[in-house]
Amino acid sequence: MPLSHLPTRRDAESPDHFLATIVRSSDDAIFSEDVEGNVTSWNPAAERLLGYAPGDIIGRSATDLFAAADGGEAVSSEVLAGAKKRAGTTVLVRKDGCRLEVSLRASPVLDPSGAAVGVATIARDNSEQERIRLERDRATRELQRSNAELEQFAYVASHDLSEPLRMISGFVQLLAKRYEGQLDNEADEFIGFIVDGVKRMRLLIDDLLQYSRVGRSTLARETVDVADLVERVRVGLSEPMSDVGAQLTAADLPTIEADPTQLRRVFQNLISNSLKFRGEEPPRIAVSAEREEAAWRFTVTDNGIGIDSHQSERIFNLFERLHDHQAYTGTGLGLAICRTVVERHGGQIWATSGERGGTSFVFTLADDLP
Repeated sequence: MPLSHLPTRRDAESPDHFLATIVRSSDDAIFSEDVEGNVTSWNPAAERLLGYAPGDIIGRSATDLFAAADGGEAVSSEVLAGAKKRAGTTVLVRKDGCRLEVSLRASPVLDPSGAAVGVATIARDNSEQERIRLERDRATRELQRSNAELEQFAYVASHDLSEPLRMISGFVQLLAKRYEGQLDNEADEFIGFIVDGVKRMRLLIDDLLQYSRVGRSTLARETVDVADLVERVRVGLSEPMSDVGAQLTAADLPTIEADPTQLRRVFQNLISNSLKFRGEEPPRIAVSAEREEAAWRFTVTDNGIGIDSHQSERIFNLFERLHDHQAYTGTGLGLAICRTVVERHGGQIWATSGERGGTSFVFTLADDLP
């Protein structure tokens, strides 16, 4: 029975009905030929692509569809001669005479005994695929350009703001030192607000510079002992860890190929995050690693306040903060920097929290740097 004709409703549950529905719903042109090369079925996508209604083409020679004189015969004969399938590109002729370059895949139609009784052909319009590819490439280039402009803006803005902010900071601190207690309490409070604002602005500019440099710098591929790298991070954070009674443990950390400077920034940001968002108990931070098929998966787990599951994706966005800066200091750039570094290493990063608090930051690093 031609695939252009659906089975009756009595057969609605049959495999043949299901297969016919798939063929009719396909966006690819699908048609079949018998052993003599005559068209025996024609799906709606074939009608849209080539302009022939089923009644116009079923029963006609498939060679009428091909621009080359032997096009249809070549496809049919190779498959009927025993080829399991034939794939390639060819040119089909629409009903209106226009020519289309298509990707073609032909397979034999077998009877219950296994003998070839026809050929099923799938054709896909290369011009449409090319349009999609070009559009995708254009969107990719536009995204890359926008990202480059954002990184350039962040670098220039933060760099150019540094000098005037340094001057403001110096004079405000001098003002606070010389005139503290000489003005009224309200004036002292205002000066304190300015000093605090300048400090936060300084921190924001420093983080912006870090973020822009992460995106602009070339990855330095080196052999990195991750255990040694985490130990150096621990030493660098020894004072704030000691202040809150934090403990950091690391187990089974591998030696990998990565950019050591950028990877160190990831661990430093994640461990600092655990110190900042600690709970009532002293922070307990664990770093571990597990081998995957073509990557390493690292986990930094803590016993802190945790993260709302609905916010676990948002926290990696630029300037995203889940808490007021008066409760927890920061600029909302630390985790965005982590994501940029991890993605530049061909990996992914995400966060999970337990019902009783605590957070696990998990990230992967591909074996081969992009």
